[in-house]
Amino acid sequence: MKLIGFRILMLGLLVLVFALSRAWDKLETRRWPTAEATVVFSDIVERTGKTHDWCVRVGYRYSVDGGRQGGARRWGCSASRNGAEAKLAQMPEGQRIQVYYDPAHPERSQLEADAPDGLDILSGLLAVILLAVGFDRMRRARQLAAKA
Repeated sequence: MKLIGFRILMLGLLVLVFALSRAWDKLETRRWPTAEATVVFSDIVERTGKTHDWCVRVGYRYSVDGGRQGGARRWGCSASRNGAEAKLAQMPEGQRIQVYYDPAHPERSQLEADAPDGLDILSGLLAVILLAVGFDRMRRARQLAAKA
């Protein structure tokens, strides 16, 4: 039972590391500086698979410390083409926008600062549950060993 508890505990730690690294990366973009960018292109891309939706893809150029940077990002997805077209209308070619860029690697950029999502919350909860079960199994194994 102690070995099972230890394995569950290790799995919980792995899930916790995954959850924290995902959340940290997303929260880190909120501290990135912004730069003014110009939209070079924007279009709609249809995605099919498990779900079917339409996403707006935006290409833009910006400059940091005199160095020219560029980016292309999927910006927003919608279950309907009309929803995607409404988003597309917000990003016409030539539009001036603000982008977040990584000061250590200015070529990395985001159109919007990320926020933790459902997967981050779910993986965090799973990690806590696994850690609690692992500790409990190890505690029970110790109790059984003390009685024997």
